[in-house]
Amino acid sequence: MGIAKPPKKTPRPTATRKIALRCSHVVSRKSDGTAGPVYENFYIKTRPKDPEAWVMLVGGQLSDLPAPRDMAAAHLCIPVTNSNPNATTQVAAVLLKVPFESMKPYDFNNFGAVLGTVNIPKQAEPGPAKYYKIEITRGLKQIAAGEVKFHGLAIRTVPNRSVDEGWTTRIDITKKEPTYIELEVYTDKKAG
Repeated sequence: MGIAKPPKKTPRPTATRKIALRCSHVVSRKSDGTAGPVYENFYIKTRPKDPEAWVMLVGGQLSDLPAPRDMAAAHLCIPVTNSNPNATTQVAAVLLKVPFESMKPYDFNNFGAVLGTVNIPKQAEPGPAKYYKIEITRGLKQIAAGEVKFHGLAIRTVPNRSVDEGWTTRIDITKKEPTYIELEVYTDKKAG
C-alpha cells in the first residue's frame, strides 16, 4: 500500500451505431387491475396509488450485437413531445418477459426488470420531439451474452415522490420520429 495515485485510465476509442426499434402500441390497465383498452398511440401515465396505467410497447430485432465486453454504452432514445407542466416525470425502460402481439392487450405481470430510468423535465405545452436517453447498457449486455431473451421493451412512467413531488405525471411519445438504441462499441481490441 503506497501513497502514489493509480495510473490514469486511458479512454478507449468507440464508434456509435443506431439500432432501429418500432413503437407498437399503448396497452392499459384498469383501476381493478384487469387489462384495459389498447391504443395506436396514447399518453403514458401511471397513477401512484391505483393500478391504472398506460404503457408503450416497443419491439424490434437485436441482431448482430457485439460481445458484451466490446460494448461501451447503450441508451434507449425516446422522442418525447409533451410532459407534465407541474412536475418532472420519471420514465423507465422495462424488459418484457414474453412476446407481444400488435394491437393486443398485454399482461402487466409480464413486465420484467427495469433497465434504466430518465427524468423528463416539466413542459408547459406540447412541442417538437426532444430525445431523452435511458441508460440500458447492463440489460443489452445480458441480451448479447444470451442470459436474457429480447421480447421487446415497455416504456412507462414511474411514480416517485422525490422526483414528481406527488403529482400524477405523464408523457407523450411520438411515433413520427424513430425510437432507437444508441450503441457505443469499442473499436480497438483490448488484450484479454
